[in-house]
Amino acid sequence: MTPRPAALPGDLNTAPLALAPVDAWGDGLLVVVDQPPTVKQQRGTTMMTLTTYGFNDAALADLHARWQGWWDARFETVAPGCD
Repeated sequence: MTPRPAALPGDLNTAPLALAPVDAWGDGLLVVVDQPPTVKQQRGTTMMTLTTYGFNDAALADLHARWQGWWDARFETVAPGCD
């Protein structure tokens, strides 16, 4: 993964939001949002969105399977409002 840039236009790389290009997955962008636990949301919240361009169906399915496996091994997925 490409290291996080020092700053992006509008200085969007501030906690809890980070943006990073991911060279290994083509012309795309990884967006990470992380909110630590609070009194109201005791579980905290993490969201990652990876955009990709130019992948055929097989390549996208392979990336999805690898990404989902990585995510499932590290995070408990709970539907919004269900904690």
